[in-house]
Amino acid sequence: MNSNNDSSLHNESIISQFTKQAIPFTQLSEHSNQYGLNTLMYQILMIICKNIESHNLLRNIS
Repeated sequence: MNSNNDSSLHNESIISQFTKQAIPFTQLSEHSNQYGLNTLMYQILMIICKNIESHNLLRNIS
């Protein structure tokens, strides 16, 4: 019976530690929707700039 109690306490301790660590982790900017949106917008802008640059280079060749 004592080992069952120890197991329960151990499980509660694990859950408590995970909860304490997980809450701040979710608040990091890398894990926010805004960070994802900023990253996506940056990638889109880079693609647009490369396409404009490519288009200008082709136009200068002709």
